[in-house]
Amino acid sequence: MTPVANGIFNAGTTAAKQNPDEPDFSIGRNFTLRDERGQDFFFQSPPANRAAPPLDATEKPERPMTQDLQQLIAALREELKHYGEMLALLEQQQEIVQSRAADQTFAATAAIQRQAEAVVEARRASESRRRALAREWRQDETATVLQLMPHVPPQYRPLVQSLVEENGALFQAVQRAARENHLLLSRSAESMARFLELLFPGEQPVAA
Repeated sequence: MTPVANGIFNAGTTAAKQNPDEPDFSIGRNFTLRDERGQDFFFQSPPANRAAPPLDATEKPERPMTQDLQQLIAALREELKHYGEMLALLEQQQEIVQSRAADQTFAATAAIQRQAEAVVEARRASESRRRALAREWRQDETATVLQLMPHVPPQYRPLVQSLVEENGALFQAVQRAARENHLLLSRSAESMARFLELLFPGEQPVAA
């Protein structure tokens, strides 16, 4: 089988090779071979491996997990834990006040004060990590975690979103419980004040 002298094509064009006695087997070329009986056979060499298309200029590469993001997630988890512990203490205090166990009320109040300090420290840590992450991503330090969410890698967004929402929900629950306990304690104090007035209505006890 011999190549057709003037039938070798370059990518579909009719331009012949300089040496028509050799078929063009270049990648992506079309060519014709003719056997001894004069029958033509048409061939096309396999296409070249195409390079991957360039990234769209509007698409931003995903950000990797960074140390600042890891520390923010850890801080949010720690804050969530302290809110849960505070809520448990407030519920315990409410039960104690309602049962009028005065000796346990003071101990419960002291435990709540200690837990409040832990909550404040946890919130400070979360705020510090949030500001550090904003600086790393060259955002305003006043940006909230939700405002930073578009910069969080997609695979971590559900986790961060859930932590923020759970922290917010527990914080509100703690606020409600604290207000209820304050009201209960105020009523208890008023009841005690009325009891003292009835017991000691401004009179001195009889001298022994």
